[in-house]
Amino acid sequence: MKERRKIIPDTNVQPTILYDLATVGDAYVELRAKNAPLPEADVYERHIAGSAAHIAIFNSMLGGKAACIASVGADPMGTFVQQTLRNHRVVVSGMQFSREHQTSLVFASRAGRFFQTSYYRISDWQLHNTK
Repeated sequence: MKERRKIIPDTNVQPTILYDLATVGDAYVELRAKNAPLPEADVYERHIAGSAAHIAIFNSMLGGKAACIASVGADPMGTFVQQTLRNHRVVVSGMQFSREHQTSLVFASRAGRFFQTSYYRISDWQLHNTK
């Protein structure tokens, strides 16, 4: 009868940690109206939006190493999302750029206690496994 050898893991090997946090989900652009409801707005401020983007940015601001995996359009707004994440030291090597879908947008406005949004969800729903 063959003798079975017991495999003992090497406890001296430390795992390689690439990131403290990797977010997967939506990253898009918010165009926020300045001092007017959406139907009357003619001036907007551009901001990054999406939970995956915000969580990765906030983690990085707290000193963590974060990566954001999301899908944006291969367009100027997608470049804005990518550059904004990079400016906050978020790793963007897992981002996907779609030539078939534009970067998603949300128009937002706050007038007093009244808040309006209008979503145009396009590329952020196109994230897929590339294997």
